Amino acid sequence: MIRFKDLRKGERMLKAVIFDFGGVISTSCWDPIEIGKIIMHVFSKYGKKLPSNFPKIFQEVSDKIFDKMRETDLEYELKDFFIAALLKTGVVFENDILEEALEVVRSASFCKIREEALPVLQKLKEMNLKVGLISNTPDVHPLRAILRDNLYDYFDAIVLSCWTRIRKPHPGIFKIALRKLDIDPSEAIYVGDIPKMDILGAQNAGIRAVWIKAGESYWVGKGVTTLPEDIKPDFVINNLWDLVELVMTLS
Repeated sequence: MIRFKDLRKGERMLKAVIFDFGGVISTSCWDPIEIGKIIMHVFSKYGKKLPSNFPKIFQEVSDKIFDKMRETDLEYELKDFFIAALLKTGVVFENDILEEALEVVRSASFCKIREEALPVLQKLKEMNLKVGLISNTPDVHPLRAILRDNLYDYFDAIVLSCWTRIRKPHPGIFKIALRKLDIDPSEAIYVGDIPKMDILGAQNAGIRAVWIKAGESYWVGKGVTTLPEDIKPDFVINNLWDLVELVMTLS
């Protein structure tokens, strides 16, 4: 079911749909336990034995870093996550091994695109809409997944926080996407799953916000995808197919 507010008089015609990545285009793009296992595997190739609980160490460290980023809206690099976790183990490591582990993570299979993402993007392009993406991410693994699954050409603009160094909900990252798409805020909608980042961030940048209930598995478990009573999205959808129906009412 779709729920949405009445359109305001004089509102501009919809010209673009901007997506979040994790929980929207993908079902998952962050799995700290799996990332920890990948680091262990790469390091073991070079005789660097990490403790058996390293995946848990990496998860704890990454959660703390995410807490810091939420306080500042500034992005850390994924390499910073790696170094912080490795320092806790006391294992001496070389930068080339670290870079190899980063490269493996960038192409890891835990980053999964939703099956309906491609046909929905195709529908939007058939409707002559511009399509953008804004993702809070410490590295480029979302872009790798988009390239891997042949979605790249459907996006007119891709903005990753690892490039901009600012993160949602900071309005600056939304303004970068609007500039790249060459549209005004009133001509776009933004689709996201984390209310405090995606809904508030988009609305504070003057963009109508669509909350999708089907969030990313890891962050659903953390409770951050639950909609608080004091946050009011402009539209609510259950899945990406609902988005097509919504866009038809706005175009």
